[in-house]
Amino acid sequence: QRAAEILLDSCRLERSLEDEPVLIGALVRIAINALAYDQIERTINICGLSGASLQRLQAAVRDREQADYYKQGLISERVMFMDTIRWLRSRKGGGVSATYGGPASPAVGYWKYTPILPSLDEAAGITLFNDLILAVGDPDAVSIADVKTVKLRASALPRYCFHTRILLPSVTYSAESWVRSVALNRALQTAIACERYRLATGAWPETLDALVPDYLAAVPVDPFDGKPLRYAHFDEGVRIWTIAENLV
Repeated sequence: QRAAEILLDSCRLERSLEDEPVLIGALVRIAINALAYDQIERTINICGLSGASLQRLQAAVRDREQADYYKQGLISERVMFMDTIRWLRSRKGGGVSATYGGPASPAVGYWKYTPILPSLDEAAGITLFNDLILAVGDPDAVSIADVKTVKLRASALPRYCFHTRILLPSVTYSAESWVRSVALNRALQTAIACERYRLATGAWPETLDALVPDYLAAVPVDPFDGKPLRYAHFDEGVRIWTIAENLV
């Protein structure tokens, strides 16, 4: 019972970052959840938990499936991109840009001779950040593909879009982590439901459909291809998995 309470606390931990709508905050939340999911799986396999504890854990994991914080992080990145460009143009600190108080960008020296270049850089960056935010819809393979398309467009920009070419591609790498986190969340919800079923019936479910509606409202969908999560059972236990970003 003590282990179950600790696991519930670990599921709540990432809530401390709910008021930090920046991309690094979103990535930290993904990492915290991954650690919590790993500990839940290990604890169930090592010592087992009561049906009541499992039900509470399953509800706590389901509550963490929310995905809107990732888009909020990208919106914050767009703001910081705009602020960084404007700080570099003015060579002054202030507001959010006070965090970027290091050496001037290599591009700044050229800007004084061609003052339109920073405007073009900023315009390209804002356009691509807008498209990136629009690309992040549901956590699925479509969002990942659309984000990668924006990344390719950023890499193909003229060299004078110095900061957009550097900053925007690095942001896009987080999309796969975001979708993978949702997939792991759904897989763990399903695994806990299987264990609850086993405790109640003495056997593993033959298919995931057997968990509906008593243990799951519906069979969770693998966000990478829109099909039900994969499931197999054998003498030693069960395996629930997602095909992940390689789609195999």
